[in-house]
Amino acid sequence: MQTPVTGLPDGAFDVVVEDGDARSVILRYETDAGEQTQTHWGIVDLSLGVFGVLPDRVGPDDTWEVTGFRLGADSVLRLRGGRGKADLYDRDDLSAEPRTFDTGSLTHGAAYGILGDKLLGVEPMSPGDGKYRGQPLWALTTDGTDTDLTQVMDPAAHGLVQAPDGSVLVAGAARPVERGDLDWGVYRVFQGPEGSVVRDRVTAVQPMPAQVLGLSLGSGILTTADNSTRYEPETIRGAYRSTWFTTGGTPAVAGTTVDGLVSGQDGDCTGAPAPASGCSPTAPAATAASSPPSRV
Repeated sequence: MQTPVTGLPDGAFDVVVEDGDARSVILRYETDAGEQTQTHWGIVDLSLGVFGVLPDRVGPDDTWEVTGFRLGADSVLRLRGGRGKADLYDRDDLSAEPRTFDTGSLTHGAAYGILGDKLLGVEPMSPGDGKYRGQPLWALTTDGTDTDLTQVMDPAAHGLVQAPDGSVLVAGAARPVERGDLDWGVYRVFQGPEGSVVRDRVTAVQPMPAQVLGLSLGSGILTTADNSTRYEPETIRGAYRSTWFTTGGTPAVAGTTVDGLVSGQDGDCTGAPAPASGCSPTAPAATAASSPPSRV
């Protein structure tokens, strides 16, 4: 069944859905204001098809301060990236005084989720700091004056999904590791006893197979260059690994080593599927063949 939406402002254009759930959607749209356009937000009740305005202006002339809205089970979050603030409104009474958080500790690119009277926030991956495996997930609480941040998990992916029961779903790992496969999973974050923040692992996320960028075989040693589990654009693409075979009778694996890091400048390691002759794995001297493998 299709229900016409009523109440949209006359002349609204570039209307897009910014967020939504089973009850409502948040619309972002533009209006003409003389020679300039202005961005506004509104909310549509899906059962009635009725549009209502959202408080997208802190002051009548502050067209830059509000940068978006997010829906929670019982709340509407107003993001004020221009001021490093966020306001949590009662979804059933948008005229009531909101709960204001100081989000200045996070950048304007942070993703947010709503957890009761708290916020969850996580930064995007930031080129240049080597943190390409996720960022810490923070819980933000406020007493009306000060905002405190408490780490919930590290690392977490930059993407928070609001669940119908008020919890938040996020991909992440129980703990960070510098090298090796992260134990990625999807976690449900919810409010526990006395307002505590609890995380519960819902399902595992299997690692992707490594992409082999190049290989060589000589003197009973097979050396490969693969993209591994460490990645820093134009700097590190993965690792050189050697598998040592016995030379008498039927070849068998005698040992494996991790020899060094694959640079983006090594041969033809460009990230595209490489021919066997590409990305010549001229690795540093290997460690002893009896050494246990160490994932990079």
